Amino acid sequence: MKNNTPEIITKSIEGYDVILPRLIYNLKPTVYEHYICEHPKEIIDKFIEIVKSDYPDYTDCMENFLNGHEMYLALNFVIRKDMFINWCDWIFDILFKIEKITDLTKYKTYNGIRGQAFAAERFFNVWLKYNIEKYSLKTKELNAYLLEDLNTKVYPFLLGKLQTDNKRVMLNILGIKIFHWRKNYKQSHKISK
Repeated sequence: MKNNTPEIITKSIEGYDVILPRLIYNLKPTVYEHYICEHPKEIIDKFIEIVKSDYPDYTDCMENFLNGHEMYLALNFVIRKDMFINWCDWIFDILFKIEKITDLTKYKTYNGIRGQAFAAERFFNVWLKYNIEKYSLKTKELNAYLLEDLNTKVYPFLLGKLQTDNKRVMLNILGIKIFHWRKNYKQSHKISK
């Protein structure tokens, strides 16, 4: 890692639309069963319901993925800006709908409270697989490294402040502000092949 200069990193990702960590495969049991072992079944079932009703084109891809045994973990990726906006529009639309129809205050454990985040991590794979095919995205996998123990070193520093209003969601992590505009306020962004 010490020999990775900005120039070397730029050259290694040049020509690709999406950079991903290595695929995790041979999950036992299925991706769906893996989720419900630790997280609220209700949340992933609502993800499935919303995708089927609001994004029916994704249904086959979703069912294949959830019944499969491989996935990309941790929402670690580098992606073209237009595709990142597309991903955010898609996932935040689903998350806001779940927030409206689910009493999330009843969850008290870490895995319950963060159930939506863990489901979103899995549904990134659904979105990704669908859009790789739709837009012929060129992908590359690279090794991912955990630099510190998350519970004692990194995790406390990554706790950001989430603010929402009728127009946008803003996540502030380490002074970096990430905005996502709600559907009725967003600007239109064209996705190019």
